[in-house]
Amino acid sequence: MAGLKLASALGFRPVKINWVVLKGINDDELLNLALLAIEHHFHVRFIELMPTGSKHEGQRHYLPMAEVRRRLAVLGEFEEVTPGATAGPARIFRVPGGVGELGFISSLSAHHCGSCNRLRLLGQGRLRPCLLGESEFDVKEAIRSDCSDEVLASIFQEAMRFKSYRPESLAGTNPYLLGFMAAIGG
Repeated sequence: MAGLKLASALGFRPVKINWVVLKGINDDELLNLALLAIEHHFHVRFIELMPTGSKHEGQRHYLPMAEVRRRLAVLGEFEEVTPGATAGPARIFRVPGGVGELGFISSLSAHHCGSCNRLRLLGQGRLRPCLLGESEFDVKEAIRSDCSDEVLASIFQEAMRFKSYRPESLAGTNPYLLGFMAAIGG
């Protein structure tokens, strides 16, 4: 807490706290975490668990954002805020009397492929436009071959073209993440 408060006092705004909700592990802390966005200028983001590693574990600890919001309804009626450029796929809300924001990222229960503006640079030097996709673009090899800025930019542009792509296999399903988040950059 001291570090979060210090970052805010030093002018870092917003201070974002990303919280992957895990049923049976940390979901008893939802209200306490949400209160941070009421009492401080923090942006608290609740994120649905994406199934990695073991599908069974992912299903056992998965809690949909609709349930998270239902549990937080005791705080009052949320006012939806137009998201800023850095909000990514989060739906952003203010709570009555609060100074910060709450964000909800429904990766599985409400796919946000059309509004996702994220790219992931993997530790191996490949750019992945979608966590749930297999497409990757080799940035490391291009840089090592002393490519021009234009060529490098074209790799990023090509990756961005895949952002609106939504494989039919994802429609209405809870897909399994290809790889582990630590290897993907999350």
